[in-house]
Amino acid sequence: MSTSESRNNAIICKRYLVATIVCAVFATVYEIFARGVISLWMIGMPIFPLILGVLPFFVLHKRGVQAPDWAVQTWNCGVITLTVGSLLNGIFEIFGTYLDQFLVFMVCGIALLICGLTIFIIKRGK
Repeated sequence: MSTSESRNNAIICKRYLVATIVCAVFATVYEIFARGVISLWMIGMPIFPLILGVLPFFVLHKRGVQAPDWAVQTWNCGVITLTVGSLLNGIFEIFGTYLDQFLVFMVCGIALLICGLTIFIIKRGK
């Protein structure tokens, strides 16, 4: 897809659905090989692309609203940041250590989500 084409919300929604499934399968397989050690961060990892990816773009698709590319890209970076932070925290938790950098992932991810939402609101108002 070139940058001049507008993004299709249905395609983005389907990609987030695939990402959710991949995260769920990865978390399940990782938990199986963790020999009984369970991490809520690993189990909860698919929630980020599901709630922050599938749901918003499904709503945008149903309403026929087209989000600006810059807002979509910033929002996607926020979702990815939260998902990767959850993945790393889960891996370290299963390994038996503590990742105190998750707060950085959480703050940066939320900041990117807020920036994406702000861009969407500003561009929509014009």
